[in-house]
Parts: sequence; C-alpha cells; structure tokens
Amino acid sequence: MGTHASGMNKEGWAFVVSASRRWAQEGYFEGTDYSANSLFASVEKKFNDSHSLNFTSIFAQNGRGKTSPNTDEVTRLKGFKYNSLWGYQDGEKRNSREKNIEEPINMLSHFWKISDKTTLNTNVAYQFGYVGNSRIDNQLANNPDPTYYKNLPSYYNNLGDTAGAEAAKTYFLNNSQIDWNAMYLANQNSVDAGKSVYALYEDRTDDKQITANSILFSDLSDNIKLNAGVNFKKLKSHNFQNMLDLLGGEYFED
Repeated sequence: MGTHASGMNKEGWAFVVSASRRWAQEGYFEGTDYSANSLFASVEKKFNDSHSLNFTSIFAQNGRGKTSPNTDEVTRLKGFKYNSLWGYQDGEKRNSREKNIEEPINMLSHFWKISDKTTLNTNVAYQFGYVGNSRIDNQLANNPDPTYYKNLPSYYNNLGDTAGAEAAKTYFLNNSQIDWNAMYLANQNSVDAGKSVYALYEDRTDDKQITANSILFSDLSDNIKLNAGVNFKKLKSHNFQNMLDLLGGEYFED
C-alpha cells in the first residue's frame, strides 16, 4: 500500500491518494486464489471557517476462489483442507466457483458550521458495479462435482453394495478434483455439433444506488444535545445469469 496526504495548504485545498494490492496464489484451503486492488482519492476545499466541500472516490475490486462445503464422509476420506471446487487445466489450478466484486463509490460532502454549537453535514453518494458468483452448469450430462452423492461410497452402502462402495472409494480418492479436460472433450463431442453440455456461468448482481443524507447536530444546552437527520436511498438492482466460458463449445441452451 502507498498513501500520500498533502495536508491543508494556504489556499484551503487538501488531498489524499492511496493505492494497494493484496494477493495470494493459494490460501489456507486448496485452490483458493485471491486478488484485491484498491484505489482511494479525496480532495477537500475549505472556503472559510464555516464551509468546506469534499469529494471522495473509492474503488475496491477483489476476486477469490471459494471452498466446497464438505460432508463428514468427504472430510474423513480427504481431510479438512480438501476443496472439490478446483481442478488442473494446462498445469494450473482453476477454481470453478469464483466470487468477483467491483463496486466503486463516489461521494460529495458539504460541511457547514452554522454556529459554535451547531453543524450541518450533507452527503450525496453514488455506488455502482457488480457482484458475480461463478459455477458450472451441466445439461443432460454427468455432474462434474467429484463429491456428487452418486460418486461416494455411502450411495452404494445404502444400496447394500459393498463391492460398489469400495470401488467408489478408490475412484473418488484417485479422481477427487474437477476434470476440466473431460468437460472440454464432452463439449467437442456433443451430439449436437457446437452445443456445450458443460458451461461456466455466474450468478450476477448489477447495482446502481444513490444515497443522500443530511445530519444536524446542535448543543442546545449543557445537558441537552440535538442530533437530527434525514436520509434518502434509491437502489436499482439487476439480477441475472452471465455466461463466462463455453468450455470449447460454440453455444449453450438452458
């Protein structure tokens, strides 16, 4: 992180800028990559002892790979740190469930010192951007999740098939990560030429929000203080599914 603050100059101007980056190839759990970038800028003009105006802009973007919610059976087979959501692709770990957030904020604030005992602070802010959570969609194809219940020994134990349970255990232990290459091959060999049976999409939320408030504070006497405010908020939210990767196919039908 790097930050610079100018302090207030003789003309009544002050500014602050800051930038940072935080990242990890992998976190505590397997396949959990992380990347975050932040920018901050603020400028203020002090007109006199009673009035000042401030503009602040914040941009914070981050993305991270998620971890799978494992049952006790899976944890006993693979350990506490096991994460079924990733697999190797071209020698690199690729997580199928990434969360990405990018929601900048711009805010304008006016500070008014009405008297030695009364102040009024008014703010208007605009926030926009998106939140995306990715996942694999499969149409009439086998579930690609290694922990799918039909892949686990308990499924066969419930059917009284001891041999099947042992075979499922061996297969799961040897194939416990997502097979990206198998999905690409399935799409390339689709019965309907070009149609993906596997695709990577995200549950997406695009928001636009306007917020305004005004806060009045006054010392009415030594024992009485007044704190009053008014607030306005308007949110427009668009929620949809967004295609990210056809995984080697040409189109996808849902």
